[in-house]
Amino acid sequence: MKHTLSASLNNTMLRPIFEDDLESLRLWRNDTQLTKFLTKLDYVSSEKQRKWFENENANPNCYTFAIDESQTLKRLVGSVALYNFQDTSAEFGRFLIGDMDARGKGIGYLGTVLCLYLGFTKLGLLTISANVHEENVAALKAYLKGGFVICNKHPFVNGGYELEIIAKRKYFFEFHNFLSEIKTSN
Repeated sequence: MKHTLSASLNNTMLRPIFEDDLESLRLWRNDTQLTKFLTKLDYVSSEKQRKWFENENANPNCYTFAIDESQTLKRLVGSVALYNFQDTSAEFGRFLIGDMDARGKGIGYLGTVLCLYLGFTKLGLLTISANVHEENVAALKAYLKGGFVICNKHPFVNGGYELEIIAKRKYFFEFHNFLSEIKTSN
């Protein structure tokens, strides 16, 4: 859905995706090393990426965010989304830190926290679920530190297993003592 939500904490900012972001997102999505734990897609052309952007903006059941590193790199470094809304729950995913210079700097963790925070405070969600491949150690570490807990696992279509994880609003706010430092706008 086209939206104006944003949130920032330390060096990480979530904001709406802009047209200028599309080429970086497309290049990252076509990089098989970056996306080995994501659902496989055919090659994403510029035209296909633009159509995706139009569909995302028109979809009332999805909030897609750009992730910026705002202090050192000062640029787009990834993306994340909340989607499949049902009453007071949604799914967290499509998470990718594509900029190699941004890796290992805690941006995945902060991006997770910011996305959950927006879901719980601005979108009225009570639970947010996700799936993460058990071998995707960096993502799993960021998600668990961000407030998710493992509740189950199932086979992944491309091999191995995905862990089913969930974050609940009431525990999220008890889990983090720094949330008052988050700056938001909408």
